[in-house]
Amino acid sequence: ADQVDQWWTKSAAKQQIDLLTVQLAAPKYRGITGWDRGKKMEELGGLYKNLPTGSRMDNLDRCIGCLEEARELFPRKTYPKDWGRVTTNLANAYDDRLSGSKADNVDKAIALHESLLEVRTREAYPEDWAMTTMNLANAYRSRLSGSKAENVEKAIALCESSLEVYTREAYPEDWAM
Repeated sequence: ADQVDQWWTKSAAKQQIDLLTVQLAAPKYRGITGWDRGKKMEELGGLYKNLPTGSRMDNLDRCIGCLEEARELFPRKTYPKDWGRVTTNLANAYDDRLSGSKADNVDKAIALHESLLEVRTREAYPEDWAMTTMNLANAYRSRLSGSKAENVEKAIALCESSLEVYTREAYPEDWAM
């Protein structure tokens, strides 16, 4: 049963990618910029990120390309929630990226997480702010650029800051991470 499930998952993911690729090339979507195309590109990026077949490096690069396009189609001021979700996924994809310079990829992830904090303020979106702050801390922890000590200190400060929202009482699972 496990082999059948694995085959089905791989086959289904590839079929979804093929379907989205055909849809995006269809006249209905060609030349269309906006929310509908952004959603399709976001979905396609997510499929590539989790695709269990093919080259992981190539799949992540395709994921990043799709998410970068989706992010452009979701202007921050017009679609802040969509922009934030796509930017989070893009930052995480850069953090996982296998091609290019690891230092550059992590720095790109840090810049994306920092841009999120301009929208996901602690006052307006405390839970999103805490999650983004934790993601930023993880990126600083794995950062290769700059001083290792300063990066670790920054990661610790960000973790401590996020724990002001992720309290043991309110978010026990997040607090335990």
